[in-house]
Amino acid sequence: MFEYPLRSSLAAFAIAGACVWLFFAFYNIVICSFERSLFKSFLKLFDALLFLFFIPFAFVAHLESDWAQQILTVRPASPLAASVVATVSAIWLAALGFQAWRIYRTFRPPRIENLVSVRRRHARFHPSPSDWAGYREMRDAPEPVLRPGAPPPPKLRRKTVRIRPHPIRTRIFHSVPFSFINQSHRLEIVEMTLRFPDLPPALDGLRLVQLSDMHFGEYLSPRYHHHVIDRAIDLKPDIALITGDYTASDNLYRESVEIFSRLQPPLGTWSVHGNHDYYTEPEFLAYWLEYYGVNYLCNRSVDIERGKGQFLRLVGADHPYRRVRDWKSLVHREGDDEKQVFRLGLTHRPDNAVPLIRNGADLVLSGHTHGGQWRIPGVGPLIVPSIYGRRFDRGLVRVGRGLLYINSGFGVHTIPLRLNCPPEIALIELRRGDPSSGDDQL
Repeated sequence: MFEYPLRSSLAAFAIAGACVWLFFAFYNIVICSFERSLFKSFLKLFDALLFLFFIPFAFVAHLESDWAQQILTVRPASPLAASVVATVSAIWLAALGFQAWRIYRTFRPPRIENLVSVRRRHARFHPSPSDWAGYREMRDAPEPVLRPGAPPPPKLRRKTVRIRPHPIRTRIFHSVPFSFINQSHRLEIVEMTLRFPDLPPALDGLRLVQLSDMHFGEYLSPRYHHHVIDRAIDLKPDIALITGDYTASDNLYRESVEIFSRLQPPLGTWSVHGNHDYYTEPEFLAYWLEYYGVNYLCNRSVDIERGKGQFLRLVGADHPYRRVRDWKSLVHREGDDEKQVFRLGLTHRPDNAVPLIRNGADLVLSGHTHGGQWRIPGVGPLIVPSIYGRRFDRGLVRVGRGLLYINSGFGVHTIPLRLNCPPEIALIELRRGDPSSGDDQL
């Protein structure tokens, strides 16, 4: 028994908390910068074993040693005990400092002059057990009959498992004990007006709807996804933009694209792939995108002319899944000096906004982070798959001379639970004019 039980408990808590903080910091800053590979899997395992198992286990194994008891009683007489106490203290000071800055930014967000107004409203979905009948029909349905003259889809490269309609994990997290905190069905519509001084006059008033991270599969019902698309159609956008992750490991590529094909805005539906799209069957998904008329931008750009010499340039970046070798030539074209061009980047990973904006993109739309999906009140997201950490978790962010909007997505992944982070549809209206004039930011 230690001399000071309270001090011992606080010291043990401090060591455990420092290990957990290092685990998440290493995951967000280091591991998330790599694409999926055996090396990345090794880093994940190393991260968990080192900070969540090896260090605590090594400490517990030497609990009766003099240096361990010195640490637990906060009496670091030996050099080893003093170095451990100093390291743990430094980690806690750094964690508290970052968290204090994060809380300050939550209450006093930086002003973005381009943002004229923002409005949030809810279009909550009310689920019922019958919602899952659609998945059973998909599971048992025969192969679709293609249009005459359409080439057959490519063969799947790996064996996929057909979906389990309404699995037990989904039932648990949508049951009464979790229904008060689970926001998976609390759809939020975010409407923003952004003003740009160099926006071509023909693009003034253009309405963009962005949808991201559908993850069409067993966690959310088909009727929910149709509800999201219905609300997007009600917004009457001029163009629809999809920033990846149609599905995950579920064999529902065609079905997910078919739902998006209902949008049919005047300027078309444009998309990029997400990480899950590449890690499953990218060729299969690309086939159905073309079949249903959803335009796919893979490391290329396309100009949409709205007036004489006035263009909306859509720039799609699938980096690092298909690497971009020359960012400048992706964003710029020969003869741009003779045209008025607004450059709009589409990418799944928000990290790609940095090279896109550095090379001339005015606005970049991304997803991937799910807004953290589980946001602890007063703490924020625990895991943000970005090398920039929680700076790129969700919402509108200024990056250099451009803007980045990180969509929280409307699906779920891994655990069918959204905590303090509702799914969203983003509607962005572009306006021409001086960003510092006009209405105040709401």
